[in-house]
Amino acid sequence: MKKAWFTRNGRIFKPLSLYGWLITAAALIYVGFSVLRILRLSLKLNQTLVEIAFQVTITAVVYILIAYFTQERNSN
Repeated sequence: MKKAWFTRNGRIFKPLSLYGWLITAAALIYVGFSVLRILRLSLKLNQTLVEIAFQVTITAVVYILIAYFTQERNSN
């Protein structure tokens, strides 16, 4: 059996393995750099907020999909 990368605790996915921690760190770094890039390039507040929300949402969806498919499963 493959080792799980994440475990689910309620609605939160907690990293279990090195791969899980690397994915979590990469997602946080990507969001951080994306927000900084958007803040530097955008002139209108409304446009800035929409772009930041879009980047955070897309990153969260990808992170959740990866965590869901690599989570620790209980065998019943």
